Amino acid sequence: MRFENSIEIERPVEDVFAFISVQENHPAFIPQNKKSTQLTDGPMRVGAVVQNEAQFMGMNMTETFEITEFVPNKVIAKRSHEGSTVETTDRFELEALSNNKTKVTMIVTGNPKGLQKLFFALTKPFVKRSFPDILNRLKNVLEDK
Repeated sequence: MRFENSIEIERPVEDVFAFISVQENHPAFIPQNKKSTQLTDGPMRVGAVVQNEAQFMGMNMTETFEITEFVPNKVIAKRSHEGSTVETTDRFELEALSNNKTKVTMIVTGNPKGLQKLFFALTKPFVKRSFPDILNRLKNVLEDK
């Protein structure tokens, strides 16, 4: 399962990346995340571990991820740790379109196993509709700053 959506945000790429790279900001634009935390000390970087407490379709989940790619003002990507509800990857790609406009592309992959395949097949339309909403929330948060 793979989802990809993009949006243009009227903010410099540096501002957008700075906001996205702080895990604690994620509940402001990802409504399923009730709490997001960086578990490792120090700045965000490859190898940092983050955790989301989320609610999806009435299920409470705690998911742990490792940052797999971190290129300032370009890319931040993570993959779920073993033991997470579903094996997933999340990736934000940023492109400066001008001094004050940034294109953000969000790519999420999921690899459900066993009975999860049936659950995700049934919820795929809902999940697909949620990604433009996430990016619109990100746009609204950043453009209102």
